[in-house]
Amino acid sequence: MSASASPEHLANFSGRKENIQRKSNHLQHPRRSAKRSHVARGQLVLSFVLGCATTLSAADLSLFRGEQLEFDMFYKGIKAATSRMQLQVDDAQTKITWHVESRPFITLLFKIDNRYEAILSDDGMLLQVNKVIDQKNIQQQLTIDYDQKSLRATANVCSTWPITDDCNHVLSMFYDLRGRSLSAGDSIHYILDVEGQLWRLSGTVEAHRDRAGTLDILFHFSPVMDIRDRLWKTDLLTNRLAHGQSTLFMQLGPQQQPLLIRFGDEKTPVEMRLIKR
Repeated sequence: MSASASPEHLANFSGRKENIQRKSNHLQHPRRSAKRSHVARGQLVLSFVLGCATTLSAADLSLFRGEQLEFDMFYKGIKAATSRMQLQVDDAQTKITWHVESRPFITLLFKIDNRYEAILSDDGMLLQVNKVIDQKNIQQQLTIDYDQKSLRATANVCSTWPITDDCNHVLSMFYDLRGRSLSAGDSIHYILDVEGQLWRLSGTVEAHRDRAGTLDILFHFSPVMDIRDRLWKTDLLTNRLAHGQSTLFMQLGPQQQPLLIRFGDEKTPVEMRLIKR
């Protein structure tokens, strides 16, 4: 996925930071006072997660600076879209952008022209996520700011929720995984924030049967806390990413090439095959 989201498309995402007041530990309804026992259980779960989850590694993400990846995307076995991804490092920040665009014949049926952006600090902490969505059934501009001190995320749709200090976006997880030194048998864990829903990913690394130097990694999803319905509608790909029955499969070739990515459930899988690096 090679092209980053253009400044024009992201002009509304100015990188502003909102002061976040940490009033409670419940997810999306700060006016509702949770019972103490519920809060205590939530804090215990988060504490457990913090102790077990993978934090962004010290791997030098600048190794991927300027790299442009392009994928063919398949939905239910049909080549439906192309996507491009790029990582940029500047001003003590790392910006990862992803552009997904439906193929011409698919556009006639279901247009997709979606841009995603994750901004990380120089030490790999998630700072902000931006989306510009233009697909058949939804047009959306979404910004989520992550405050690692108060451990809360705030979206520009009047919603806030608790996070862990090691939570990732799927894009930051993708590059962090590529930057690691992996071996068959390794166990890997991540916490993903998927627009207000915290999911724990647990994966195991296996050597590919036929391709020397290629690793297969299969992740399973489990909720960190109770998963609540969002107060807003989300895009097709985000909606497919994380469910209780979802899996995320990555195949990394020599030099950490992301040869194949597959996510979703068995009935509606989304598959990405690398065609250019």
